[in-house]
Amino acid sequence: MKKYDQCLSVSKNNYKYLSLSEKRAKGKLPEMEVAKAYTMFLKKKINDRSTLLDVGCLGEHFLYYFRKRINKNFH
Repeated sequence: MKKYDQCLSVSKNNYKYLSLSEKRAKGKLPEMEVAKAYTMFLKKKINDRSTLLDVGCLGEHFLYYFRKRINKNFH
């Protein structure tokens, strides 16, 4: 298996985890504590011209909380 296929493989093999991640990304489940911690850190660093690159797997639940909690127009 190629390295870049690992996240896809994990999510295909662990449907329950993928489903939870998708629900978090849609705001249907509470935030994870790590998302809260990252949000508090980024809130101090991001401004209206910032660009944020989320390199990760699954359902973009971190980005959902960043947009919800950080009142800046970042990209």
